[in-house]
Parts: sequence; structure tokens; C-alpha cells
Amino acid sequence: MVIDKFACLQPLPLHREWAFPSQDTNSSYNCRACCTDPHLCDCPVSTVSSLGGEIDVWSKGASYPLISKIPESYLSTVKAVPGISFATPVTLALMTVDSDEALTAGVVPAQLHSLLNYSMVAGAMITSNQTGVLAIGKALSATIGKGAGDPVQLNGAVYSISGIYLTNSWMDYSVIIPHVVAQQMIGMVNGTSMIVATARDSRNIDKVIGQIRTLMPTVEAFRSSETPSKVSPIFASLEYINQIIKLVLYESLLLGTLGTLIGLGISYAALQFISIPIVQNVSVAIILVPSTFLYAALLAFSVSFLASIYPAIKIARVRPQEVFRFG
Repeated sequence: MVIDKFACLQPLPLHREWAFPSQDTNSSYNCRACCTDPHLCDCPVSTVSSLGGEIDVWSKGASYPLISKIPESYLSTVKAVPGISFATPVTLALMTVDSDEALTAGVVPAQLHSLLNYSMVAGAMITSNQTGVLAIGKALSATIGKGAGDPVQLNGAVYSISGIYLTNSWMDYSVIIPHVVAQQMIGMVNGTSMIVATARDSRNIDKVIGQIRTLMPTVEAFRSSETPSKVSPIFASLEYINQIIKLVLYESLLLGTLGTLIGLGISYAALQFISIPIVQNVSVAIILVPSTFLYAALLAFSVSFLASIYPAIKIARVRPQEVFRFG
């Protein structure tokens, strides 16, 4: 009996997992029936848990986890919060994959099933902290033309693709590596971008979030559905660039404003004691016209703004992981 691949996609009872039938040599799915119970189905299945994270924790002031950095030791604090059933660190960074660029997620391999809802299209998901091995999403695999078992360069280092996963989300254009490997690559040893946690009772999520915020004032905690943590890597990159440019322009204009006000104040005070000699024993005091100060202020603001554009663009091109590595 040939069954359509998607018609056979069923949730396993009691486990909130998904079963996928295997393909035979004729590229047809030959299960006797949909595998709703792995013990009753005689065709091989690959199961993965559903997404379990309900709470995201990252550094206060960071608009998204790409630019967040918190001590990994905070993980034990989160786990100790009453009502937390699961917590794991996740490190995020934009990295080059061959000639392309993609979001790279550093995760604890043993906890992937509680973190991400995925199916393996080819090969296998990473299962250890071994360096030199990674898994990539199906969309990224198609873009770079690489499959399971192929070598790929990640930030210039040669890695082997252990498998291709599918999530039907923006994660399909990303890379998954062990958390400890990600820490070493971006210079975030003993640190992490964020902590993803799950509450024992979803009705107490707000209470648990409040406890996390109280115990750790330097971090912010949100419901996962209310945070920008699921934003696509493309928009994350644009947001990062936009935020950096705004920050540099704001600081430049602030310094320019302070300098202008101080300069105008000193000029006004100095001009009170300066006069222009016309003939012997005769001099003319300088008349201070308000428009002169206005034009001077506009000129100073314009120079400050124009002078800040180049460094703003230059700094925006620096990747977040380079900031973490070199400080």
C-alpha cells in the first residue's frame, strides 16, 4: 500500500512527537498504515519532539539575542527557579557558510529535542560536542549546494555536514553546532546569548518570569511568543545594522550638541570683552546678533552629522561575534 508522505504525518499518542514513514527503493512510502504508534508500526520512523521553550532570557537592553551576552552560570539560577522544568543555553551568531552567510545556533545536542521541532531530511542531527561537525537547514543546503556528508566552511574552518533538517520555518536557513563549539568560535567562553526555559505549568509562566527578573536584575525574561527571538536571520541582520547606525549617529549628535553649546557659551562670554579699534582711543564693541549663533549651531550640527556617517557604516559592518571576541 502506497501512502502519501504528508497524509501519513501523525502525532504519536502521549508524546507530542511526529512520525515520518520511510521510503523504499521505488521512492514510494510503503507503510501498512500511518505510524501512530511506534510499537505497532513495522516501518522505520524518525521522531522529534515539539518545540518546548516558553521563556527566553537574555541581557537587559538587547533588542534581540544576536547582540546579547549573559554569563552561562545564570543557567543554574534559572533552573533553580520554582516552576522551571527545563532550561538550556543557546548561543547565536551570524557566520559565513562557504560563500554565504547564515544564522548559526550553538545548542546542547542532548537538549535539541526539547528545543526545536524538526525532521531529518538526510543524515543525522549532531549528537555530541564534537567539533568539526554541524547540521544545516534544508533551505541553506539547497542554496550552497551541499548535502549530508559533504565538507563545508564555517567562518573559514572546514566542517562536515552530519545531516539536513527541516522545520518549515526560518531555521531552515541556519546552522546548528554544539554550544561549546559556538562559544569557542565567537569568543564567548563561559557566556551565552540566551537561555531558553520551560515552565512546569504554563499557567504560571508570568509568575516564573517575574521570579527570574527579580533574581537576575541584569537580564530580561519574556514569553517566547512575545520576543523577537524567532525573527528571521535576514531581518536580524538588518535590525543589527540599523541599531548600530542609530547608536553611532545619536552619540555623534549628542557630542556635537554639547560641543556646540559649550563653544557658543565661551564665544558669547569672550565677545563681551572684545572690541574692534577704529582710531586711536576709539573702538567699537561687537554687536551680538542671535542669527549668528543660530547659523553657527546649524553648521556645527551639520558637520557632526556628516562626520558620523562614515564611522557608523564602518562599525555596522563589524559582525557581532567579532565584537564579543575582541571586546
